[in-house]
Amino acid sequence: MDDLTNKIFGRWKVIEFDKDRSGKKKYWKCQCQCELKTERSVVGYNLKDGKSSSCGCYNKEQLSKSS
Repeated sequence: MDDLTNKIFGRWKVIEFDKDRSGKKKYWKCQCQCELKTERSVVGYNLKDGKSSSCGCYNKEQLSKSS
């Protein structure tokens, strides 16, 4: 398992491995670098593949720009 601690994926900064979530998927506690500083557990391969890059703030920003 790769150690993703302190790595940045999009707007997510990985804080630590989430030991509270067990199973086949490896979850990482992350903090979004937006002004809300949302914390969430994210599956490691979703971080690496770019499937999860923020708490949703980026999509909201893009929608407000197009309005």
